Parts: sequence; structure tokens; C-alpha cells
Amino acid sequence: MTALYFDRLRPQDRVAVKPHASPVFHAANYLFGRQSVAKMEGLRQFGGAQAYPSRVKDGPEVDFSTGSVGLGVAITSFASLIQDYVRLHGLADETRPPGRHIAIAGDAELDEGNIYEALLEAGNTTFETFGGLWITTARAWIPLCRTGFLAG
Repeated sequence: MTALYFDRLRPQDRVAVKPHASPVFHAANYLFGRQSVAKMEGLRQFGGAQAYPSRVKDGPEVDFSTGSVGLGVAITSFASLIQDYVRLHGLADETRPPGRHIAIAGDAELDEGNIYEALLEAGNTTFETFGGLWITTARAWIPLCRTGFLAG
């Protein structure tokens, strides 16, 4: 996540962060000036930073509200497909570059069937490496990590 947030992300990219990665996500946002110490100290408490990153409860620094069961993988895969559809049908501002849709996922998400269905829907996959990790790209990034996917 450090390499992703501090080196690889572009302004047009969108990330779905799994719940177990939320402390790192909130710490990165603190360093970017988008998170307060008070909210971080209240992690998983009412009014504090959320364990499940939430657009409603956390704010605009969250691209996708996530939860367990691999929802981040599915939402980023389908958001990528929608972006392609909108661009192919001339409904997007062509002066703005397309973004990558990235999901941080782990071993628990690999137990959920919906992520494999979402990856099958993505199509057009190619492989590359990122920091020694295998990456499957489906108009977005799906890096294979130690026990899971960083998918998109």
C-alpha cells in the first residue's frame, strides 16, 4: 500500500481498501493531510475512522465503500467495465485520462466466489510485475500478493 499510495497512484485512479488494511489507509491519508489524529485515535468507534472504509462515514478520501466478502474486487472490476463502456460510447470527457480501478484484498476475500466471477467478467487480461508481485491487468490492476489480490 505504501508503494501504491506514495508512488504508483495517479489522480484519476480509484482504490477499494479492504477492512484489515484500513489502518494503513487512514495513516496514509493522515500523511496527505486528509485525516485527523482524533479520528484515527477513534478507529472503529462512533465518529472515528471506520474499519470498513466508507464514503459516507469517512469522507471523500474513500473511493469505494467496502466490507468483507470481496466486495472491493467486484466493485472495482465493474467500475472499470463501466468506465470502458462510457468511453467507448463517447459519453466521457476524452480530455481526461482513464483511471485504473484497484482493490486491496486478502486471503479471506479469496474464499468468496464473487471475486472470481468479477475477474472473469473483466476480460482482456495481461500480466506485468509491480514491486516483485505478479499483476494481472484487466483494464485495471490485479496484483497477486502474498495471500491475496490487489485487484481492480
